[in-house]
This record gives sequence, C-alpha cells and structure tokens, in this order.
Amino acid sequence: MQKTFNLTIAKQVGTQARAIAINGVGAAPGAELDLTIAPDLSVVRLGNRDAARSVDVSAFAIKKGDPSGVNKAINQLQLPSQHDLVVTIPDWNQVNLNAEALSFS
Repeated sequence: MQKTFNLTIAKQVGTQARAIAINGVGAAPGAELDLTIAPDLSVVRLGNRDAARSVDVSAFAIKKGDPSGVNKAINQLQLPSQHDLVVTIPDWNQVNLNAEALSFS
C-alpha cells in the first residue's frame, strides 16, 4: 500500500539558507526510494517507481541579514509512474525554480 509523504531538504550555503519542499510524493513501506541531491541544492532528483501522482514543489531562499526571502512554487505537477521528478534551481538569488517529470527510458 502506497504512503504519501512530504519531503523537505534545507541547507545553508555561504550566507544563504536554502530549502526545497516536495509535497505529495510516496512509496510503499520498505520500497526503495531513489534520491539524488547536489551539494548546493541546485539539483534534486526523486525517482517515482510506482503510482502516478500530483506533486507540489516549492523553494525558498533567504540571506543572512536580509529579512525578505524569495519563495517560488510549482503546484500540481503530474508525475507519472516510472518517471523521475527533476527539480533544478540554477540561480538561488532569484530562486529560478524548474521542475519536470522525465521518463526512466
């Protein structure tokens, strides 16, 4: 039986705090979960082996001493079975968030 969960990854890089949240991912208990994360959080890849699902992806960045942060979101991204969810953020200052589903084949 599939269990749905939320995944949040955060890291401080230099003077900037960064976070990525993926809501609505899932797996069966005991099932393997493929997860790849770049050290600076510029790329996150999550393998979806099982059921198709809709996920929400958001990213947030804030610099030390600056109370205003940047928050971006992509809602209801369709993630078919046997696809990777690939999240890229090439510019964390602007939080240029990209997310897409890529087939395993």
